[in-house]
Amino acid sequence: MRETNFSNANLTGVILSQTSPSNTNFSGANLSGINFEGFNLNRINLSHAQLLGANLKGCKLCGANLSHAKLSGANLTEVDLSGANLYCVDLQDAELNNFNLNGINLSRAELVDAQLVNIQLVDADLSDANLTGANLTGANLCDANLKHTDLSGAILVGTKLVGCNIIDATQDKAKLRDADLSSTDLRSVNLYDADLNGTNLQHCLYDKKTKLPKNFDPSNRGMYLIATHSNLINAQLNGADLSGANLYGADLNGANLYGANLNKTKLIGARNLTVSQVQKAFNWKLAKYDKNFIDLLKQSADT
Repeated sequence: MRETNFSNANLTGVILSQTSPSNTNFSGANLSGINFEGFNLNRINLSHAQLLGANLKGCKLCGANLSHAKLSGANLTEVDLSGANLYCVDLQDAELNNFNLNGINLSRAELVDAQLVNIQLVDADLSDANLTGANLTGANLCDANLKHTDLSGAILVGTKLVGCNIIDATQDKAKLRDADLSSTDLRSVNLYDADLNGTNLQHCLYDKKTKLPKNFDPSNRGMYLIATHSNLINAQLNGADLSGANLYGADLNGANLYGANLNKTKLIGARNLTVSQVQKAFNWKLAKYDKNFIDLLKQSADT
């Protein structure tokens, strides 16, 4: 089957040889129930393929294109998906416990009720993915992109979410007990019905659009309000994306801005802000200051 094109073919019930090369084209093919156990399918094209109930045990799919593929009910035991393209893949009810998917593209993926216990998803792209009801207990999602991700009802007990992008993510009734969200941007995130008992929220950013549980005091949990006139005294904002933020009148006395992005940040009227603070940030020249502070910046440049 070397260099064979099986795109859009109906291969249900067909017995395939393990000599199938990685450049075989299975895009759009119906492979439901197929037995690929132990196959080497590295870099193969399975985009839009139907793999419902397929046996992929021990299969090597490194760098494979599985975008838009349907894998519901497939046996994924010991499958190697490193470097695979899982954009918009359907993995509903999948069991991916203990998998290493660091840096993988799972944008727009369907992972409803998936078992993802102790999975490694460091720096993975899960933007716009559907993780409703998924079990992510003990998972590592540090620095992952969860923008617009639906985590409604997801189990995130003990999950590491440090530095994640969760802007506009939905976490309605998510179980975040004992999870680590330190230094995470929670602006516009809905956490109203989330379980935040024991959750580490130190140095998290939030704004007036962030929905927090009733009677929840973010200041007592070390969170920082990004808004006008906010109290950011000694705030650890190093590396924070403050681009476009309006911090008019905010008190930044002793705040750490090292490596923060100040592109078009409104700092007019900011209190206790120093030249040395802003110059440790990225794009500080593109921020908006009042006349008095601009004069201080000019004086610093002349010395």
